[in-house]
Parts: sequence; structure tokens; C-alpha cells
Amino acid sequence: MLSLARRELVTAIDHTEKTRDEPAVVSAVPPARGRSRGPVPTPNPALRRLPRP
Repeated sequence: MLSLARRELVTAIDHTEKTRDEPAVVSAVPPARGRSRGPVPTPNPALRRLPRP
């Protein structure tokens, strides 16, 4: 049955079978995207005068 299937389909099935027992392993965490978030200003003016933690 698989001999009649397209080569791309057979390749996908083989890849799925392999990664089921041997998952892909990454060597490092991907870099963070965008800029980091800065401190959010407090909407209440009374709280702005409090000391920072």
C-alpha cells in the first residue's frame, strides 16, 4: 500500500515515526524577540509617591 503512495507522504510518515521515540533536541534557548517591557506607570497619582521595592 505504501509503495503506491507519493514520496513526500512516505517521507512524512517516516519522520513522524522517528520523532516519536527520538524527539528533536535544541542546543540553546531561542533569543527573545522585541524589546523588554519597562516599568508600567501607576494610574493612581497617590501610589506614584510610594518607595520602589
